[in-house]
Amino acid sequence: MTQFACKTIYILTGHRTVLLNREDCERVDIRAHDHVNLKRNDKNVTAAVDTTSTIVSTGEIGITSDIAPELGVKEGDSIEVSLLPAPNSTLFIRRKIMGEKHTKDEI
Repeated sequence: MTQFACKTIYILTGHRTVLLNREDCERVDIRAHDHVNLKRNDKNVTAAVDTTSTIVSTGEIGITSDIAPELGVKEGDSIEVSLLPAPNSTLFIRRKIMGEKHTKDEI
C-alpha cells in the first residue's frame, strides 16, 4: 500500500479511472490498465490506472470527478492505493496464446 496526495481532475470519464505519474508507477510496480483499490477512511473504490508524466506530479494521484464524491476526497487529501491482483481470466488467456489447452474446470 502506498499513500498519494489527491489531485482532482475535473473530467467525467464514465469509468473509474485514476492517473498516476509514470515515475511512481515504476517505483511501486503498477502499469497502465492495472486495477487498484483506493481507500480513504472507511470508503473503498476500485479503479483502472492510466499513466502520465505531465498531468500529475510524483506523489500525486489524479482522481476524476467520477470517483472523488465516492471517496469523499478533496485536493491534497491522502489516499491509500494498493494494486489488485489480475483476474484469473488473464492467466487463462496468456496460456491460450502460448498454445496451452484449458482444462474442463478452466472453461
